[in-house]
Amino acid sequence: MRRITFMPGTYCTYNEILEIVDDADRVIGQTTRKDIHRKGMLHRSSMCLCSILPDR
Repeated sequence: MRRITFMPGTYCTYNEILEIVDDADRVIGQTTRKDIHRKGMLHRSSMCLCSILPDR
């Protein structure tokens, strides 16, 4: 399984199944993250980016 590392201890897989949506945000199918990104399909996904700021 291929993993993309964003930060130590976090990852995302191209094999993750995501929902494909149309322009009205209605689910029309499912496929892998890899296929969605390769074909430029609309999809639902969320990410949380956290940053630790130094003490001031």
